[in-house]
Amino acid sequence: MKNVTEKAPSILNQIAELRRDVRAGVAANKIRGYPIVTTDGWKIVMADKDDNERYDNYGSGRISMAYIKQVVAEAVKEFGTDAVVWIEGRYDYATHVDTNAAEYDYEVGDYWEFPLLGSLR
Repeated sequence: MKNVTEKAPSILNQIAELRRDVRAGVAANKIRGYPIVTTDGWKIVMADKDDNERYDNYGSGRISMAYIKQVVAEAVKEFGTDAVVWIEGRYDYATHVDTNAAEYDYEVGDYWEFPLLGSLR
C-alpha cells in the first residue's frame, strides 16, 4: 500500500529543481575570467501550437503558482485547445556581479525550460 503522505513533486518544486541543476552545471563548468553565474530572470511563454503567435511574460525571483495559473488561463482564453505554455530561463557566466561595471561582460551558459501546458513538439 502506498504511503498517503508521499506526494508527487509540485510544479514549483520541479521547476526549482530544474533551475538548481542547470545552475550547478553552469557553475561546475566555469569559464576562466567569468567567475560569476548569473541569470536575467525567467519568462512564461504562451503561444499557439504552431508557434505563430506568442506572448512573453518576463519575471525574476520567485515564481508563484498563482501567476502560472493566471498565464495558463489567459493562454486558454486566447488560443483555446491550441494553447501551449512553458517557462524558461538561462544561467550565464559573468565577469562581475554588477552589470553596470565598465568592464562587465558575459558568456551564454545554459538554458532551462519546463512545459506548463501542451507542447510545441
